[in-house]
Amino acid sequence: MLLKSPIFLIAILGGSIIGGLVLGVSCLKERWEPRIEYLDNYLPVDPDKTEFVFGDGGYLNQKCECRSMIYTSWSAKRFGVVIESFSQELQVLDGNKTVEAVPYVLQEGNLPEERCIWLGFTVVMPDQTGTYEVDLSIRLYSWLFFFREYKWRYMLTADIFVPKSLPEKCLSVTLDKEIYHQGDIMTITIENVSNETIWFTDTAYNLCFERFNGVDWEFHTAIVGCLAMTPLEPGETAQLTWALDVPLQPFPPGRYRVGTHGVYAEFEVIEVQLGEAELENIVIEFLKTTDVANGGWDGTVEIKEVYDHGFGGKVIVVNYTTANAVHPHFMCEAIEHHTAVITLNGKGEVVSAFCVWGSFHDGKIWDLVNQRWIQK
Repeated sequence: MLLKSPIFLIAILGGSIIGGLVLGVSCLKERWEPRIEYLDNYLPVDPDKTEFVFGDGGYLNQKCECRSMIYTSWSAKRFGVVIESFSQELQVLDGNKTVEAVPYVLQEGNLPEERCIWLGFTVVMPDQTGTYEVDLSIRLYSWLFFFREYKWRYMLTADIFVPKSLPEKCLSVTLDKEIYHQGDIMTITIENVSNETIWFTDTAYNLCFERFNGVDWEFHTAIVGCLAMTPLEPGETAQLTWALDVPLQPFPPGRYRVGTHGVYAEFEVIEVQLGEAELENIVIEFLKTTDVANGGWDGTVEIKEVYDHGFGGKVIVVNYTTANAVHPHFMCEAIEHHTAVITLNGKGEVVSAFCVWGSFHDGKIWDLVNQRWIQK
């Protein structure tokens, strides 16, 4: 008979209604309760997480910016950011305004279309080392009665500023001498004088050359190595050699420096100073090594002109005479006059030589170094 009691039926009906309301509210809450979904660079947030702690800091008496980008769910319509408390040793700034008392409303209002809160304030670190706190609350509201509150804490560490060691306190770059001639081989020594491993991005230790232009240093060329992270352990040294006659990037006389990681060793490139008699002797000794020596040449030359080469060294224009033509291209004996253009590098070595005119050459050019005609 109890099952037919009106009170029992009302109780069952009321329970069902309440259960349905609870279930409905739960569903509504799941859908409409606002949440933080992402932080900063779209880092996803656990939907059940409501407390966040961030580590940061700076040096004594330094101003530090506390910044966060907070992306909310679609259901969030309004927001509020409140500074609840902070360590008394800190000075907290909202723009140029000092936060004197808490709670302090830092931001509030409607969320923009992108549903992003740009949280930001400034902290002036104290003059004593230690760890200090700033506590905030972030409240999100939807159009319905749902809202959610998040606890936001910054743990700020104040440290004494310790300047980094100057580059020359970490690395040493030295050369085998201070003055070079063009074409010389340079030996470069790099030493790690610090107590930490120093890394380089290539096997040539990122070495580069700079040239002084009279006002400032400008890039000249670099030593090319394989792209591989290369360590130099504390106390370890490395040596590289480099010829100062790179065809595509020669070293004209001047002031240079070579270095890496901001540490350099300076050097000077000078030209070999040769008088006319010395130049004449160089040309004669060179011609003795060519087919000219077999062509009835009397062993003498006449220097007509000497001028500086654009990349360093000298260009010499000489005349010489052969008394008979035993060269395979000539069929009869005769006296022939020749004009040759000979190029010397900065060390006074012949790098190119061409006979540009000969009585019987008919306008052809003879390569004296490689012993061949230059084709038109």
